[in-house]
Amino acid sequence: MQSVVDQMIAFILVMILGCFVGVLFDCYRTLIVIWRPGPWGTIIGDVLFWIVVTSFAYFFLLLSTWGEVRLYVFLAMTLGLLLYFKFVSKKVRCVLECVYRFVTRVLKCIVKIILVPFKIFYRIVLFPVGLVVSFGLILGRGGKKLLNMMKKVVQRMKIRRDPPDDPPPENLS
Repeated sequence: MQSVVDQMIAFILVMILGCFVGVLFDCYRTLIVIWRPGPWGTIIGDVLFWIVVTSFAYFFLLLSTWGEVRLYVFLAMTLGLLLYFKFVSKKVRCVLECVYRFVTRVLKCIVKIILVPFKIFYRIVLFPVGLVVSFGLILGRGGKKLLNMMKKVVQRMKIRRDPPDDPPPENLS
């Protein structure tokens, strides 16, 4: 049997566990808002969340109350969750969203920095090669049409420039 002091310490620890479960829930809720998974993703995420929370709470209760689950344990966890949601949850969600924005900005900057050599390589080497290949493809596909059009133009120019072989008919009257 635990003394009253031990039970008070366990009560406070389990309240802290309730607050920590609230933090985990806010983290999960923020991820759901950011990623927006479909219905199946939400179901899988919910199941994984509750497996993680239940496992953590089980081990925490095993360490803090030696596995004895009494009514005050449920009351303390509920009280911890309620106090967390009442006073701290909005601030934590705001911080989590700010951290997410900061991390995404940093990652975008890192990706841009990493891609600079590849962009330079593309502009110096691959872009001219791409132009030559594209020109070759255009000529390969439309080369026959282009040659036929050029032949027709040249023939028309010859017809207009060459004088007729037969002399014009003379006036018979």
